[in-house]
Amino acid sequence: GDREDYNEVIDGVMRQLLTKDLMYKPIQQICGKLPEWLAFHKANLRDSEYENYGKMYQTFQKIIAVYDVEPDNFPRFRVLVFEIYLSE
Repeated sequence: GDREDYNEVIDGVMRQLLTKDLMYKPIQQICGKLPEWLAFHKANLRDSEYENYGKMYQTFQKIIAVYDVEPDNFPRFRVLVFEIYLSE
């Protein structure tokens, strides 16, 4: 009923937000800059923060790999985005 309709709407929005055209370049930029940023700020970060940023970086790299190989694999993107959410 209503819950299924809600889930379909959420999935539709997520599919639109996670398209390669929209997300690839920004995530690629983050992957290019994050290691240097982490090295520069490591002394100011708690160990847990540093570890979380490292996990996010690894997940962003996985997302880039999926975009390169399977750009329409929405279920995989959803799992990876959830991993980023959990690492915060």
